[in-house]
Amino acid sequence: MVGRYGRWVVGVVMLGALAVERDAFAQEVQRLEPVVVTATRIEEPLERIGASVSVITEEEIEARQYRSVAEALRSIPGLDVQRSGSPGRLTTVRIRGAGAQQIQVLIDGVRVKSTTSGDFDFADLTTDDIERIEVVRGPQSTLYGADAIGGVINIITKKGRGRPSGFAQVEAGNFDTFRERAGVSGAVGPWDFSLGVSRLDFGGQFRNDEHSNTTVNGRVGLALPNRGQLSLIGRFTDAHRGIPFRTVFPDFDRNREQDDTLFLLSGQWRQPWTAWYEHQLTLSTFGSELLFRDPPDPGEAGPGIESEIDIRRREVDWLHHVHLGKLDTVTLGRELREEEGTIREAFSKSITTRAAWLQNELRLFDRFFLTAGVRHDDNSAFGGETTFRAAVSYLLKETGTRLSSSGSGRTGSGSGPRTSATPSRI
Repeated sequence: MVGRYGRWVVGVVMLGALAVERDAFAQEVQRLEPVVVTATRIEEPLERIGASVSVITEEEIEARQYRSVAEALRSIPGLDVQRSGSPGRLTTVRIRGAGAQQIQVLIDGVRVKSTTSGDFDFADLTTDDIERIEVVRGPQSTLYGADAIGGVINIITKKGRGRPSGFAQVEAGNFDTFRERAGVSGAVGPWDFSLGVSRLDFGGQFRNDEHSNTTVNGRVGLALPNRGQLSLIGRFTDAHRGIPFRTVFPDFDRNREQDDTLFLLSGQWRQPWTAWYEHQLTLSTFGSELLFRDPPDPGEAGPGIESEIDIRRREVDWLHHVHLGKLDTVTLGRELREEEGTIREAFSKSITTRAAWLQNELRLFDRFFLTAGVRHDDNSAFGGETTFRAAVSYLLKETGTRLSSSGSGRTGSGSGPRTSATPSRI
């Protein structure tokens, strides 16, 4: 009896040990370094990158219940996320002290910063259908121009995978907060798709403090021969917010409000032609409209205030990757960008930028990684400028990665038509 009981205990212990080993193996698999694309414009394991890079994955977004990109970015060291009031108010991000105008912000590789103020308002950017967020800290002007001397934030949307499926979700919270989401995604033959729509309503903490946001996003892809891929990506956001305080005198304002609209459409063609050469062509258009209204309060004289800001950006981005075996990759990039900025009855300007850049990535002994690049921009308003950067990474597999990098970025290129006349948001 005792022997049979003892064998049973030993068996349970062995099964437990196997389970622990299996869980440990699963955790080890989950800790594999992610692949990032923002730091070098080509997919690379994170351990090879000679820059300070952080990645927020879809799993982290779900586990920590991040509802907005700004909320997710607060978890990254070196980033300072500032919001001027209740949810829906002006939200900007700094990287290591660099201002919002010195940080490039991308959605699927497409620039989304304002052409007038030079920054990006994260207030209405939700985490719906986002696969990961890549943040590169430090100068990246060689790849992304003068607006990236402080770093780059790239929001990458989901690609449809597996059997087609759908979801619907409704949430409710304090301050009359309601959130509804629905979407479908999957793959059928060579096609993949991911489509979603969401609505957020915030009643506010006091009068005229409300905020609403409707976002529609979609991504459709077609697999081509020889591992090629066509992708069509779109995003549309329509937001409204009340502004309960005046800019100068902080008393309540009952009817001050603002409407924001953002749209993005991008077509991408990625095609490997041989084992050593591939290219990626991206055509994109981006725009945003801001309408600010402050009618006179009861008993006040005057016509009130109304302002409208309209920005547009059209861009062609063409990358060529040449793989010289496993040791070296050379990338050549060409860009053509047209930007327009208009403030009704105050300001209107357009700028054209042409750029070319070259980057070389050298990999030795699976431990030493050297990246060097040079870029030249020709701006119709500010002339030409050349930028260079070099980064070194040495991988210590036993203890982790030790990184050192150096770079040169330029300022004053003005990636778009800017003005200091942009009205502030409260």
